[in-house]
Amino acid sequence: MTKAFLKNLVLSIFGAMYVTGFIYGFFNCDDCGNGIEEFGSRIFIGIIYGFLTVLSLGNPPDNAAGDTTKNLLVFVIIVSIIILCILYLLKNDDNSVTK
Repeated sequence: MTKAFLKNLVLSIFGAMYVTGFIYGFFNCDDCGNGIEEFGSRIFIGIIYGFLTVLSLGNPPDNAAGDTTKNLLVFVIIVSIIILCILYLLKNDDNSVTK
């Protein structure tokens, strides 16, 4: 394995954890209302859950006590494979242009 592949693998795993946590927090916000006026609070909760998912390695907390019953690692793996494929295709496009 090359150094560039390992770098892309690590970036895709941590990027996928953040993206998966953001999506989970955005749709799982219990206190957020519906409508355009509460869209900002959903984004804020999504950002917080994104960081918490990275810090807890795929297990975001369910409540203020930090209990967790959700395991997002399956979704993290799927999203990381998608991101890794995108990075691989972007790298191949860069190589074909320079040749």
